[in-house]
Amino acid sequence: FQTVGVGSYLPYRVLGLAALGILAFQVARYSTALLGTLGAAVAVVAVMWNSAGTTNVMFPFLMNFSLPIAALLAMWWHLDALTDAGGGTAPAEADLGAVSGKRTEAAAGPGHLVAIGAWAAVALATSGLGVVAIVAVALELLLRRSPVRLWTALAVPASVWFIWWLGHRSANQVSTDPAEVLPYFLRMLWGGTTSIAAGWAPGGILLAAGLVALVGTGVARSRRLHPRVASALAAAVAFAGLTALTRQDTVPEIPPDELRYGWTIGAYLVFAAVAAVPTLAGRSPMRTWREPLQSGRRPAPAAGAAVVVCFAVRALGAAVLLRDMGNWTDTVADAAPGLRSNAYAAEAAGADRLDPDAILRPLSFVPVTAGAYLDAVADVGSPLAGATGEESGGRADQRTAADE
Repeated sequence: FQTVGVGSYLPYRVLGLAALGILAFQVARYSTALLGTLGAAVAVVAVMWNSAGTTNVMFPFLMNFSLPIAALLAMWWHLDALTDAGGGTAPAEADLGAVSGKRTEAAAGPGHLVAIGAWAAVALATSGLGVVAIVAVALELLLRRSPVRLWTALAVPASVWFIWWLGHRSANQVSTDPAEVLPYFLRMLWGGTTSIAAGWAPGGILLAAGLVALVGTGVARSRRLHPRVASALAAAVAFAGLTALTRQDTVPEIPPDELRYGWTIGAYLVFAAVAAVPTLAGRSPMRTWREPLQSGRRPAPAAGAAVVVCFAVRALGAAVLLRDMGNWTDTVADAAPGLRSNAYAAEAAGADRLDPDAILRPLSFVPVTAGAYLDAVADVGSPLAGATGEESGGRADQRTAADE
């Protein structure tokens, strides 16, 4: 509001779509390096056309979700580039052997380290999901026994963020009741798998079982949980856990299967699956299906069948998302005139003649009082500047409510 004002919604739409585009690019780049083109296509569609993505696509301010997720992917990509460019050690050896991994990372140039730090700063400056990204990458560095210089890339932006947090934090009350926190946490995780399964709850259970089987098989073959898989799963657990701890007493209540929560958890689980697939062949995530294609051999029939099934599930999710985006548009179009009438009435009456606690209706989730709205108008201007009462529109019942 302080940069482009409130006179036009277009700048926010452009910025929101740009943030989604950045996320799509990062998903594609990260997944292509791991699974090749077909696997990356499945991953991109699974994230960008997740059936729970309605608000993330339609509401520009949810770039505070898309940008830190994109930043996490970027940090992973640069971390892989560090490992892959460090002087001849194969990525599989660097990942599976902690000592050789340390030598490889230490030999690489500073460019990727700077990029990791920059993306960490972007994540932390965007929203609390940046903290989730830092937790995920830090766990991977710990499991890989990474050298101090890699930790420094995270430590600098994290320290700056912590200094800011000490002076500007505005935290929710933390709940300590396990009977409230644990069910909320588990329902958030389930909501992520359900959202990938086109919103079908039994499908979410099947996908969760499939992810467990995929990760478990990789662990059985390599006798370890790959650091990248652990990092992606840690992101899902950290997001669900921190949210469950801090959302028990919100007004209005936020359900654990809220759309943006399911969309985010679903993305983290997709990233875990992308990283887990290469471990089935005992390879590093940097060397996977591209190798048999380059050598003239085709992937196993099971791999092709998996791609077909994934695309079928994604098509269902895309259909659900398109339907829900249409419903979202209709809902907003119906509510907007009434909201404009309320806003116009609040400005016309003025703070001296209006109950400051009166609620401007209808709004979707967060109640905005007349007093808070008029304070914002005084600060950044009015979105109705120059409008008349007749131009505010609204049905007769909406205008009557606004007059009252």
